Amino acid sequence: ELKYTARPVTPGSEMWGVVAGSDYQFFFQKMLPDYQRTNSYSQYEIDRFVTRLERRIETLQTASPNTEIIYMIVPASMSVYPELVPDDYAVVGKTSRYEQVVNAINKAGAVAIDLREAFAEHKNDAYPLYFKCDSHWSDYGGYIAYCELFDYISKEFPSAAPRPVTDFKWNSGLYKTGDMLYYLQMTVNTYNSKTITESDILEYSWYRTFADGVTVPSGVTNVSRYRASTQLVYSDAVTSSNTIRTNRPELPSAIVMRDSFGTQVYDILA
Repeated sequence: ELKYTARPVTPGSEMWGVVAGSDYQFFFQKMLPDYQRTNSYSQYEIDRFVTRLERRIETLQTASPNTEIIYMIVPASMSVYPELVPDDYAVVGKTSRYEQVVNAINKAGAVAIDLREAFAEHKNDAYPLYFKCDSHWSDYGGYIAYCELFDYISKEFPSAAPRPVTDFKWNSGLYKTGDMLYYLQMTVNTYNSKTITESDILEYSWYRTFADGVTVPSGVTNVSRYRASTQLVYSDAVTSSNTIRTNRPELPSAIVMRDSFGTQVYDILA
């Protein structure tokens, strides 16, 4: 238990607002327009997107007829846990941007991996899909998404079926997490003359590693996804484009261009 005096601070232009939900679940304020469905795209914007994507598919198939484009759209934590969002923020629109984009991708002829159904199915599992004090999905959320992606790929390539959950260790404990603490300015408060730091504010979560006896190439196991084994914050070293070398001559390597959400799936993609 940690007690301290919190004093409201007017955020600067570089700060993102945070919404405090039930059960100590925090959300970025900028998620609200998507959640409330007040920012839906116009039909003109959707039509332009479909046209661009159709041209992209046509160009790709001219060069490589058996290649397809797969999009995997990540739901915001607000839409996965709406029961934790304060009642002040009611859903007012009919169609979300997420739904519009998924429909547009399918209309253009590409593949959209829609994670909403899978996340709804697994949201009450023993492992959470998202962190409470960080805006990113957890290792488990990333694993569920990985399974959905490779369930689709394995229809064409059976050997690409996702690894079962038993191939992994789920290491529970108290971990440092990320961005919400910074934007909540938790580290500028004091209690009994002690400055509160991120090290004092830990979140109970699960860190995924490979299970004992599971054979994995060193090019995969050596990926440093997080800043430390006790700090589940993405590693800056792997957030830009990187090549995953599997060290298996019969297989290609992968160039991965990603943002911070790739942290939780970077190694198992390989």
